[in-house]
Amino acid sequence: MALTIGYEGLGVIANADQVTNDTGGLGTGDWGELGAGYIDVNPDVYLYGSASMGSQYASKVGYSYFDRVTPINFSTTWAGNFIYMWINISAKGAFTTADSFCVRIGTSNSANYNDYFIANKNDSNGWAGGWKLFVIDPTKTRTSGNGTLDLTSVQFFGNYIATDVSVRADSIWWSQMAVAKGLRILGTSTSGWADAVAYCTDYTNRAWGVLQEREGIYYVYGGLWIGSSTASTATSFVTAGRVIQFGISEYRNAATDWVTSYPDTANALVIQDQNGYATIFTDGVIVGSDAGRSGSQFIGDPNSTISMTLYSGNDASSVTKMYGTTFKDIKGAITLGDNTANQYFSDTFQGCGVMTLGTSSVQNSLFVSGLGLVTYGGGILKNCSFISSTVPVALSWNQAIDTNTKLDGTLFSSGGTGHAIEFGSNTPASLTFNNMTFTGYGANETTDAAIYNNSGKAVEISLNGTAQPTVRNGGGASTTFPSSITLKIAVKDIDGDPMVGVRCYIDDQNISPFILDDVTDAQGEASTSYTGSPVSNATWRVRKYGYLPFQQLVSIGSVDITLPVTLIDDPIY
Repeated sequence: MALTIGYEGLGVIANADQVTNDTGGLGTGDWGELGAGYIDVNPDVYLYGSASMGSQYASKVGYSYFDRVTPINFSTTWAGNFIYMWINISAKGAFTTADSFCVRIGTSNSANYNDYFIANKNDSNGWAGGWKLFVIDPTKTRTSGNGTLDLTSVQFFGNYIATDVSVRADSIWWSQMAVAKGLRILGTSTSGWADAVAYCTDYTNRAWGVLQEREGIYYVYGGLWIGSSTASTATSFVTAGRVIQFGISEYRNAATDWVTSYPDTANALVIQDQNGYATIFTDGVIVGSDAGRSGSQFIGDPNSTISMTLYSGNDASSVTKMYGTTFKDIKGAITLGDNTANQYFSDTFQGCGVMTLGTSSVQNSLFVSGLGLVTYGGGILKNCSFISSTVPVALSWNQAIDTNTKLDGTLFSSGGTGHAIEFGSNTPASLTFNNMTFTGYGANETTDAAIYNNSGKAVEISLNGTAQPTVRNGGGASTTFPSSITLKIAVKDIDGDPMVGVRCYIDDQNISPFILDDVTDAQGEASTSYTGSPVSNATWRVRKYGYLPFQQLVSIGSVDITLPVTLIDDPIY
């Protein structure tokens, strides 16, 4: 089963292929010109199909437009839909220096319309010509216009044009127009984004500008829905290694500032499913059991607070897995989903906004320069790094779940302000930090301390392989760290010289996380602070290629232990 792709919204309204009874949409719309210009079918310059609608203005002024005949209700029926309009120009210098080239949307062709400035002789926002998609939200404040646009009855779509240079051939063209919020993608594909883009850019059959490709980068204009909560269709979308850039569409407002022409919340990625019809979304390749590679890159645009809902959970078989995926400048809410089978391994979240992790497994991932709070929801969050966060709190922990085995190996590096972790009222009274790192945080009882105990209760934190972090206690809260002992392995060679980079382990019946899992430093030592219970016959092991392995059972009690080890050359090597 291949992908089934459709507009999320009204859909195509014009194909720009016939002056009378344009074949797009209802098949009853007509093209016209009001003024001193000329408009007709152009078989030589086109994007979609084999023709476009072309227009020429020789030092003239006018309005070239598509009359849908049947008005569109953007207030209720198609609320939240935008106008997708392909436009091409070849002679920008022919425009006047005033607001001479505007997208015009009207209740009629001569009154009650909005103009959205997109170019003149001197300013076209970097557009030198060629086919360009404009995405217009008809509720946006206009640059200029006439009367009041009735959003319940929008019938005319085109461009106001004013030129002061004589152009003797078509220099303005229109291709396919649509009204929608974005695209919905269903079905099965093992090369998901590539297949979706190829479908939308099959210009012989369609010019669906929501997805475009330029120089190997996929551009998105609007929302993307993968799967459905109502369509009764299973979806499997597999992809890897693509660059998905959320695009920019702008107009110049009355204050002569270039601003977004559709809402800053319009760009989105939503993964949906329906009970009995699962959606499986996979990006990248898993490596081992907790890492990944070859994921795609999702890059935000400066005008948008892009949101992503990566799992819906209506069907128990649905799952989202993203390996080595990068999310950059996704400033809206990101929801990973409540499913323990969801996997986000070796991902990077850079400059992203508020995140809800749910019960998903997030491992070996980076959270860099976070702009919003990350909320733990009960899943795995191991061996991750929170770097340069400057928000008041990097991670909220408000679940009745011990951090032991959930937050192991995670690093928090301060961006100069704020806490690493805030404990909420549901946080257990006893926690364990295993092999965690806190760097750059402020002193105790400051707003920059590493831990903010805002639980309203006494919390005891046991430290294994973790230096004691600074703490700020909220009202009614207190934080203590049980006394610890130091467990150390000191490794030398047969000449008595310290050995660097030797792998050392201490474990209790091979239970993960190990009490110690590290390599020796410049002094030939690997050590950890231990606050746990006594361990009878803990296993102490030392391994290095080219040397005989070492193993010894040593019980752990309440006093420091230093175990000296001399490694002997393995005669086989």
